[in-house]
Amino acid sequence: MKLFCRVATGLLLTGLLLLGGCAGSALSPDAQKGIRRVGVISAIGDTMLMKNSPFFRWDMFELAYPIDQMDLDTFVTTEIAKQLEGKYEIVPVSYKVSDFQERGSISSRMKAHPPGADVDVYLVVAKADTGYGNTAVIATGLGVIRAISGSHYYAHAIYGIAVIDAKTNKELAVQFASDKFQSAFEGSFYGHPNHEVTEAYWYEGEGPLPEAQKALLKPEFERLIQQSLPETLQALKLIPGPTP
Repeated sequence: MKLFCRVATGLLLTGLLLLGGCAGSALSPDAQKGIRRVGVISAIGDTMLMKNSPFFRWDMFELAYPIDQMDLDTFVTTEIAKQLEGKYEIVPVSYKVSDFQERGSISSRMKAHPPGADVDVYLVVAKADTGYGNTAVIATGLGVIRAISGSHYYAHAIYGIAVIDAKTNKELAVQFASDKFQSAFEGSFYGHPNHEVTEAYWYEGEGPLPEAQKALLKPEFERLIQQSLPETLQALKLIPGPTP
């Protein structure tokens, strides 16, 4: 499940999800007043991707590795609960991550697989896409990209949050996670959360991801998520922004 696609030439809506606009959207004052109980659904931590950025497009490859053991979706829901503590009542939600990764809009997924909690809104944390620099490589969700030279590696967390009305399944607001050290017009990931890492994070092989890479990537992904969540929730108008 992807929120929407951003490529090097700009922001594009996919046909999969009906979202609020290219620049993202925030909760209206009226919508904010109606929110008391919140359920959080995270569907970004099942798989990570290793992608290369070669000189020639036909040399591109993508390797997918299951990372359920890292329990990153639990980390996301816990961190969001911390950010919203004292402002909303967080209601535990029972759901299957796989239910929120099928094709279709977030609203349709909610309707097809109702989580069954008595809440006012759901916060659905979903994978998103962004182009990597001026290349044909697309960074999706959690992963690592190896640059053309082979001397630079970047861990990334490309995701967004949609606020869904629990009664109508209507999307009330949606925002990409952003990197506060970059703007949407700077850097190879166009403002999305990323860090440069070392070759030790990279793995190119069959079978499961080795323990050495897991030990490095789990805290790295957690750091990217933890650093980007406050600004994303502020952009949604769920929590107040920093005092000038």
